[in-house]
Amino acid sequence: MDAYYDWALADGSTNAFEELPIRSASNTLRTPWKFIGSAAFQFQQYGLLSIDYERVNYNKMRLSGDDVQNQNDGVRDKCQAVNNIRIGAEGKLGSFAIRGGFGYYSTPYKSSDLKNINYMTYSGGVGYRGKSFYCDLAYVLLQYPDKYSLYQYGPEAGTRDESPTWGNNLPADIKYNLNRFVATIGFRF
Repeated sequence: MDAYYDWALADGSTNAFEELPIRSASNTLRTPWKFIGSAAFQFQQYGLLSIDYERVNYNKMRLSGDDVQNQNDGVRDKCQAVNNIRIGAEGKLGSFAIRGGFGYYSTPYKSSDLKNINYMTYSGGVGYRGKSFYCDLAYVLLQYPDKYSLYQYGPEAGTRDESPTWGNNLPADIKYNLNRFVATIGFRF
């Protein structure tokens, strides 16, 4: 595996696509630990309510191999543990069902700029269960804010005045709404 970088040189120019070989052929990634607690309440044959709590510790992710200390330090310094919650409900009337759900997912970043970028999902749907087939229709809305900067803020390369003089680079606040419709059809044999 090879990686290519743009290295800044002393004269202010860059040496594009300098090749940096990766020395290890056996890097491993330890993913974050996760704890999930769930509870469900069933109301006879008429429906149910379920709640999931999840704790994920992203700053415990680790990469092992050659020269990975900087990456591991970056993960430890920039990531944090998060709490997520999911709630779902289903009401049944004979072979038909109506469903709804909500999910809240915390940001894994410690940065104050990214601290409030949390994801929320809302869902609703209907379903039919027959003797030989079933079908479900669902709508899922994913909402989350983000910050975006068109230009990087800093001193202009190669100038005598190394102070930042070209804009204050205030990030734009963006609110995303992603819509998804899902259909499922299944047959029993």
